[in-house]
Amino acid sequence: MRRAVLAAALAALLTPPALAQPQATAPAAQQPVQGAANAENGRRIVQNGTDAGAPPCSQCHGANGLGNAEQGIPRLDGQSGYYLFKQLEDYASGARGNDVMTAVAQALTDAERQDTAAFYAALRVDPPPAPGIDAATARKGRMIVEAGIAGRGVQGCANCHGPDGMGLAPAAPRLAGQFAGYARAQFQAFHDGTRKNDTAAVMRDLSHRLPQPEMEAVTAYLEALRPAAQD
Repeated sequence: MRRAVLAAALAALLTPPALAQPQATAPAAQQPVQGAANAENGRRIVQNGTDAGAPPCSQCHGANGLGNAEQGIPRLDGQSGYYLFKQLEDYASGARGNDVMTAVAQALTDAERQDTAAFYAALRVDPPPAPGIDAATARKGRMIVEAGIAGRGVQGCANCHGPDGMGLAPAAPRLAGQFAGYARAQFQAFHDGTRKNDTAAVMRDLSHRLPQPEMEAVTAYLEALRPAAQD
């Protein structure tokens, strides 16, 4: 019954994307910390859900992990397995709030959360085309990402997320290519205190130091960023 309710709610909001058949062998550094994840089982969960009530992750995020920009659904492909597992754990415990994701995460066992995280961490797919960005926005965004704003106590994003935005495993997520709309929504959630699962409240603090125009420049620059490793 629970699975039927979840599936119906998702179907009413989203049109399931076509399934892909990506690779599912994760580098060891990107596996969840427990180290016993089964990416093949994760693939089955992503495509089919579970008998206990979790709907297929692919209904929202796609089997290729590329998400949906228009619907505010983030890219998951190639993220750190530890990071993805932690988000599922936080959704399940209530440390990170989202009605749909909380229900999904709670319907998965701890091992199934590990397996799902390992599957998405293993994906290596061609990114979507980079969106257009004007030169002034790109310059401003790059400056903040690389150097921050010293006079305002704003660290460069690269300090935690890497100079190319590809994240620093295990805990700092990849930002390169992440949808600007989703990233802006997370900034706002940190600012409002509705998201509180950042380490040492770093993002909550940053969200109060970075005005909206600069935040928009940063997220637009990061969405358009395509490091050589992703080409």
